[in-house]
Amino acid sequence: MEEISASLDITSDEKKQLEVGRLIAAEAIVFVDVSIVGSKCILDTKIVDVGTGITIAASSENFDDIEQVFEVLATVVRNKQLNLPVHRSGSC
Repeated sequence: MEEISASLDITSDEKKQLEVGRLIAAEAIVFVDVSIVGSKCILDTKIVDVGTGITIAASSENFDDIEQVFEVLATVVRNKQLNLPVHRSGSC
């Protein structure tokens, strides 16, 4: 996997990340972006089908602090699923 990642330089190129997903026979990839804008922490997530490149699900959530973001991400990893609420508001 390290050789694949290094050879494709997949740091921010979604197409290359999908290519790696195909190489390792993944069905889908979860893309995560965390931003801090003013007093808000924003967690943007999307699940993309590796075979088609089509977005299966997407979510954008606002949190009161970065620790809440980490808790949600830990739950996603632990449960191997993306069950985020549709809306959450607050400030970071």
